[in-house]
Amino acid sequence: MTTLSGVIETFILGLLGITPDPAQIASAQAAIRIYRDDATMGVAWTGLDKKVWCSRIEALLADPTPINQNPTGYCMPAACLYVLFKRAPAAMANFCVGLARDGQGSIGNLTITMTKELRDYGVPAYAAAHEEGIDPVDYILMLAMQNQMSVTNITAPDDYASRPGFLVRNVTGLLSATNLFSAITSKDNPAIADLQNLDPKTDVLMFGDVNFFSTSPNLTGHVVVLVPPIVKDGGIVTFHFWSWGVFKGNQTLDIEGNAYVKQVSEAAFSANISTAVFATAQF
Repeated sequence: MTTLSGVIETFILGLLGITPDPAQIASAQAAIRIYRDDATMGVAWTGLDKKVWCSRIEALLADPTPINQNPTGYCMPAACLYVLFKRAPAAMANFCVGLARDGQGSIGNLTITMTKELRDYGVPAYAAAHEEGIDPVDYILMLAMQNQMSVTNITAPDDYASRPGFLVRNVTGLLSATNLFSAITSKDNPAIADLQNLDPKTDVLMFGDVNFFSTSPNLTGHVVVLVPPIVKDGGIVTFHFWSWGVFKGNQTLDIEGNAYVKQVSEAAFSANISTAVFATAQF
């Protein structure tokens, strides 16, 4: 039988080695500072403070867990950003420089171009004026991800095209287009065994109802990222996941480290995880 201390120890060990080599992160951060300090390179977004942008990107390259979806509905863009910052800091640094400087950035083989209408809109002011407050840098990043997932290009922060859908292919399509992953697969109603003993280079994005991942009564679909390991003991499943930016609130679960933690029956887990997407990085 697995003891509680054993679960915690396994969880901590599971966190080791999941991020790129520190030298890769440092190099990516250096690229951001070069952009920050080069006066000949400006920004293509009305109201965007270059230093604020670069400071936030540097922080997310070091640790993507603070990516703040709250209070927006952009769970799929946020989950994709979490995986990309975690796995591909060099590619994300290149993307973030291009996105800020030109309104167009590339992540591996994927190029995302934002409309001039959106860049001229004043997204930072829009984010700051939101009654619950939205991080302007995170919001622009999420809009860029959603732009790739949308049928039409986003022209304003509250454009219909910017509203997130809930299709597995939106996530698999975006990650596949980068060509940074050696394999991307999905499995409906995954078994616990499917989520154990994962390749250290594999991230799992889990789809389900938001009330399964929080205390919210809202039954809208949600996407989270599994933080291995997932442990089954006597029919009880203990699992950790990243979502929302890992903040404490009256609708969130307990936090251990940089992840939420939940214990449910195996039957409840199987009933509530509708689909899992497995993305294995090439490096």
